[in-house]
Amino acid sequence: METAIQPAAVKTPLPEIKAVLGSHFPSTRFRYSLVCKDGYRRIIISYLDGASLTRVKNALRGFNLPAHPSMHRPRTEVVVERDMSDRVRGLLLSEIKSVFGLQVLPRESDPFSPIGGTVGDYMRKIFHMRDFE
Repeated sequence: METAIQPAAVKTPLPEIKAVLGSHFPSTRFRYSLVCKDGYRRIIISYLDGASLTRVKNALRGFNLPAHPSMHRPRTEVVVERDMSDRVRGLLLSEIKSVFGLQVLPRESDPFSPIGGTVGDYMRKIFHMRDFE
C-alpha cells in the first residue's frame, strides 16, 4: 500500500533574513518586498545609509538558492539596495570640500578631476565603501 505524500508548503526565508539582518545590523531599518513567479522568488531588501552594501550582501549570501524541483523549492534571489539620505549626501559634500581644499561647497554635477568624473560619481564610490550608522 502506497501513501501519497503531500509536498511541504514552500516557505519563504524572509523571517530568517530578518533575524540575520536584525542581529548583524540592529541600528539599520530595512524594508522588504517579495516577488514570486513561476519557480522563482525574489526578495528585495532596501535601506538608507547604515552598513556598507558589501557587508549586508555577505551576511545574506547563503539565502540565494537555485531551484530544486524534487524538493518543491523555487529559485530564490536576494537583491539588496542601499540609498543615500540627504544628511549623508551633505556630509560627503562637506568632506570633499574640506579634504580637497575647495572654497565653495561643490555640486554633484561639477566635474571632479581626481577621478575623471563628477563630484556625484566620487560621492557614490565613497558611499558604497563606507558604513554610515
